[in-house]
Amino acid sequence: MARPRTAKVISITGVRGTLDGLFDDPPTSRAAMKRRLQGLDKTALRAALMERLRSGLTSLADSSLVIDALGAIGLTNSERAMLENLALDRSAGVLSRVAASWLLTQDDLGWAERAATQRGQEAAETIADLPLYQLLVFSDGEDELALHIANLLVAAPDDLMRTMLVERLGECRRHVGMTAAATYGRCLQAPELANVHELMIDAIATEGSPVAITTLKEGRDCVTSANRRRIDAALMRLRTRAIAPTTRTTSASPGRAYVFPCRHDGALTIIAAIAHPIGTERLAYATFWADEGGFTLSDGFVLPHHRAGEAEVLRDEMLADHACPPVAMSLEDAAAVIGPILDGLADGAEDQAALVQTCDTWRHIARTPLALPALTATEAPKPAEARAFLSRPEHADWRLPVDDVAAWGGGDPPRSARKAWQASTRAYQLDFLCTMIDAMVRLYTLCGDLATARLGAALMADLETRGVESAIVQVLAPRPEVRPKAPRAAAGARGKAT
Repeated sequence: MARPRTAKVISITGVRGTLDGLFDDPPTSRAAMKRRLQGLDKTALRAALMERLRSGLTSLADSSLVIDALGAIGLTNSERAMLENLALDRSAGVLSRVAASWLLTQDDLGWAERAATQRGQEAAETIADLPLYQLLVFSDGEDELALHIANLLVAAPDDLMRTMLVERLGECRRHVGMTAAATYGRCLQAPELANVHELMIDAIATEGSPVAITTLKEGRDCVTSANRRRIDAALMRLRTRAIAPTTRTTSASPGRAYVFPCRHDGALTIIAAIAHPIGTERLAYATFWADEGGFTLSDGFVLPHHRAGEAEVLRDEMLADHACPPVAMSLEDAAAVIGPILDGLADGAEDQAALVQTCDTWRHIARTPLALPALTATEAPKPAEARAFLSRPEHADWRLPVDDVAAWGGGDPPRSARKAWQASTRAYQLDFLCTMIDAMVRLYTLCGDLATARLGAALMADLETRGVESAIVQVLAPRPEVRPKAPRAAAGARGKAT
């Protein structure tokens, strides 16, 4: 008789190897998750996953992966007890506690009430905070978070409960690195929350991030007259602080940024990692394109709770698309580069949700107004100086957009390069170049290379004044093709038949 077939059970070493593979290359669906876990020893797998939870999760993606994996194989009473202890341990990582409470709630809706009754007042307060952490961590973007929080507070039975919730939200949001403007922005537009608006206005104004002004202005017409006066007073303080020349506010969280210099096509790319107190990072990416009169935002995304170090991975992946590596700088300095770009965006430039989040993320970063270097030269820059500026590695591929054949009117290009540009150059092409130089001047200023910054500023002023006659256009002007002359026939060969 043939022996019955049995499923192959992989050892604990194999379980850990498979689990490492899941975190390095996450499955794209729950079905794919189940296929990759098939054949693993469930006891060993649960133990390995619990070990990951207890040691601390480093990103929202890791948290979701652990939740899906444990949800796929199910929990035993032993794991339920460990998850409950982890959820109530205030010294544990927030992502691990949130994942534990989420798993318990999915497994048993009554666990929180039962644990609060059995474990006393301190446990009850800890359990009450867990849904708030779940909102702050798992909401898909700040717009969704603001809507959920507004609905939560409106649904509270009375103003006393709402006040308690706002106070608890304040502590929880600071713990995960969420700003007051992002948390309470939608709440200011809910008249049912009038009696707790004062707490929210004070919190938004105290943080004083650049986006706080926009948030308070949007909520001003929705609040009571008393709260409107509070908003007016807060706006006056924020605006005074913004224009004070010696004032420099501090970023809500530390971090770092990488700014890629403008490419030949006008693309300016910036990557930022904003550290959260819980050990994760908000990864923000944006690409702006030089256009007539300024930049436009073409691409961007924000990952709210990402694994530390992913900004460097993204930076290295983008090196192939740029002529030189990016400049590493602080968030404040990077915001000084990107701030004027955001301020100059045309209406409707942020119509996509991902781009709105990208802009809001940069507006949350405090920045000092950047003073451009004063021009000391009285004479217009020479072509040799423009050539020196363009010889730098970051400008090696710079050129102006030309419409090729159409630019020459369909005929042969004129012999003079200057006449060629007078015939072909459009105003938008000069604006395009001016926008690129302006961004690079800011970048050189922040890097301390004031000599190059002054030269760039002089070239930009020359370009704005003289247009196609400017030094930098003369250097960048395309040279017409010189057709080789036909060889002259030898004197002795003249008149002879071939």
